[in-house]
Amino acid sequence: IAVSNVSIGLAGFAATSLFASFLEPLMEKKRPELGKVLLSLLVALGICLIAGARTNVPNSGLGLAIALVGAFLAAIYSLMSKSLITEKVPGATLMTYQMPGSNLAALLAMLLIPAFPLQVPQATDWLPLLFLAIACTFIAYLWFAKLLEHLTAYTVNLAINFEPVYGMLMAAAFFHEYESLTPLFYLGSATIVLANVLHARQPQ
Repeated sequence: IAVSNVSIGLAGFAATSLFASFLEPLMEKKRPELGKVLLSLLVALGICLIAGARTNVPNSGLGLAIALVGAFLAAIYSLMSKSLITEKVPGATLMTYQMPGSNLAALLAMLLIPAFPLQVPQATDWLPLLFLAIACTFIAYLWFAKLLEHLTAYTVNLAINFEPVYGMLMAAAFFHEYESLTPLFYLGSATIVLANVLHARQPQ
């Protein structure tokens, strides 16, 4: 998001299900399901359309590449979480280790990457930061862990692919990003949504 913009970051992150469709059978030592692979390729097509869209967003290619790396790591995280939950590790226990670990990783990134200088929050920043930390991170990941008790990591990640849709709508509303994006970009996003709809209609 810092390198390009919100929409580019969200679009690339939607590839999480694509990576999960190939990594999940590999980790579970079973053959990939054809339907999941086809839906993931549909997601990949959407990402290619987004990557090929000529936007006015600076560093859109780099931003998309960084988002894809994040999607790959997110797929690994969800698969490892699924494995631990299958072994009856409570979601709260996962969070106990995840939150300090992610904070340490973020701190190291800010110290090592010049583009992300360490900044002390202002007094007016603490309330929204607490909301993001509690509601949008801790509670959200607890819910994520709860879903993994009943669904595969692939299914959860594919559902999360709806995040780019409402994320882009919010980015358009709050940051006017629609002014720098093209119809091809939104066609790619619609392709990702189609993959989610088709998956939801499949028998589970």
